[in-house]
Amino acid sequence: MKTLSYILLSLLFVLSLFAVSGCAGQGQTATELRRERTRARIANEQAMYDDTEKALMIDKPSRLTDLKVR
Repeated sequence: MKTLSYILLSLLFVLSLFAVSGCAGQGQTATELRRERTRARIANEQAMYDDTEKALMIDKPSRLTDLKVR
C-alpha cells in the first residue's frame, strides 16, 4: 500500500509539473512571436478603422454630385 501511494504521489507530481510548465512558447523563436503579435496588432487596428468608417458612414462612396441637375 505504501508503494502504491508513492507511485501515485510521484505520478501526481509529474502531472502537475507538466501542467505548470505546459507548452510555453510552443517552440517559437522570439522573432516569430514578435512577428505574430505585430500581425495581430495590425489586423486589430485595421478592424477598428473599418468599424469607425462604417459607424461614420464613410465606408461607401457617396452618390452626391457637385454638378447641378436640371
